[in-house]
Amino acid sequence: SADSGLPCYDAIASIQAYQEQDISYSDLCMPSMLEAKPRLAYGFWGSCFNLYQDTTPHEGYAIVKKWCDSKDSWHVYTSNVDGHFLKSGFPAESVCEFHGRIDEWMPADLSIDDQDGSHESANSEDLVRSAVQKRITTLPRQHRFKVDEETKLLAEHPDEDSSAGVPFDAETKRPLRPAILMFEDRYEPLLKHLSFAQDRYQRWEATVEE
Repeated sequence: SADSGLPCYDAIASIQAYQEQDISYSDLCMPSMLEAKPRLAYGFWGSCFNLYQDTTPHEGYAIVKKWCDSKDSWHVYTSNVDGHFLKSGFPAESVCEFHGRIDEWMPADLSIDDQDGSHESANSEDLVRSAVQKRITTLPRQHRFKVDEETKLLAEHPDEDSSAGVPFDAETKRPLRPAILMFEDRYEPLLKHLSFAQDRYQRWEATVEE
């Protein structure tokens, strides 16, 4: 991502708008910030989304894609959340973005209930993950958030009538959260969602180690 001109990790928050508010990168990446300071938090994630969509992946992605295309079996395992592997033409089923991806959003208050009361059945875990997957919203690449570039705050409070670009859940009418693993993030539905690609990668890894 750095070679595409994108700031990495805490460099994302090393700007005047956050420094004036004494806000660190770790502060911005706490799930609690979405409730405590929604305009700040959604402004941060919205500006990240806008930047990642506006940025062209560097040529290294094309080089790696060519290598992969020449192989019978391969898989990408990445902590990047910018979605640039998919943007560069890598098939989603061969990419594990184990921290999530910026264009995927989900309800922040999903309840995980095991329908049969146990996890003993082989299908139970798959059923739970399938239910979570159905509540994931993938934002189109042309989507944009309205963020004040001077303050980095969302242009408006994220309510259902806002035109600031925050997606809302059709069932609860509440704002969605990024389906990204944040600091101290123990949100079980998110972990279930991310485990889908992680398990797929591990199954592939097991085949190449045989």
